[in-house]
Amino acid sequence: MPQVTSQPITSQWEGHPNLHCQAIANEYQWALDNEDARLPVTPQLLTDARVWLRSQLSHVIKCGYWPDFVNRESLLSETLDAFSQPTYKGVQLVPITNLYNDDPHPVWSPLENLLFRFVHDYHHHITGADSTFSGELTTTRHILTPEVRKNDALARFLASEPVGQSSLFITSGIYPKQIIARNILTLI
Repeated sequence: MPQVTSQPITSQWEGHPNLHCQAIANEYQWALDNEDARLPVTPQLLTDARVWLRSQLSHVIKCGYWPDFVNRESLLSETLDAFSQPTYKGVQLVPITNLYNDDPHPVWSPLENLLFRFVHDYHHHITGADSTFSGELTTTRHILTPEVRKNDALARFLASEPVGQSSLFITSGIYPKQIIARNILTLI
């Protein structure tokens, strides 16, 4: 495992994506098992997350993309293909699965969770990132702009979702519930 030094975190893991994925998975699992390792969901976080989502959604819609919620699997490749197509009369429908949206979420309502998927997948399109660990990390780093990082709770929330969950899924095969891992930003 790479030694932790004073280097930026990105250089600590360069060339070691499997170890990086495992480190994030371990941090997320630690937060699942230990409530004091989680960031609490405060009214301010709820407000900030919703303001961020509305702003992001407004931008994506202004670009001519609209979510098309489908009752089937929609693969990221299908979604990215839709983002890459020219709009018809200024609109392009983008398939977003509404499956797997019945677990309680600590921040998003079911509709907000679907809209977050749509916005998140738009960031995949912008970065050209796939759905591997590296792709999710690239997409999350793109979302975590300096402005977002100034809001510590929001940044931790957006880093926990989906990088924390996907890392644990990749390493264990189990898709865990959504929580906000307090220390996850140190690994992103």
